[in-house]
Amino acid sequence: MHKRLMDPVLARMDAAQSAYFDDVARSLSDDKRIERNSNLVFAFLAAAAPYLTTQLPKVDFIGRLIAFVERNEHRIFKTVFDPRYLSDRDLIKPVVGEFVMETAAQALAKLDAGEIDEDGSENVYRLSWPFDAKDFPYDDLDEDDETKNE
Repeated sequence: MHKRLMDPVLARMDAAQSAYFDDVARSLSDDKRIERNSNLVFAFLAAAAPYLTTQLPKVDFIGRLIAFVERNEHRIFKTVFDPRYLSDRDLIKPVVGEFVMETAAQALAKLDAGEIDEDGSENVYRLSWPFDAKDFPYDDLDEDDETKNE
């Protein structure tokens, strides 16, 4: 089941990211904790993986993923099984955004605590909300515009 959902996502990733999430998916497929809702977990992972960090140890990531899906099961289920989801995959992005923020915060906390190491390459985290900048409701004001409003 997971291969059908994950393979197209993995094919669009770089080699390291693809290997990480392939290992995660393989581990999840044998994980007894998701027997009841495995389809939901893999559907959510497929939607979220392109936006997620790969710096967390896989065991930590899997635990966090399972806990998040359990806490948000109704929201994810409602979105994934909404007929509009077939034509508009962006419907899941608000829930994905919450998980991305949660995992990024955990990765940064572990990095600060020295629990995970930087691999020597430059790590850049870009957190943006909403996902599409054109939807952001505020225009940047020039300095001249700010003084006019005072």
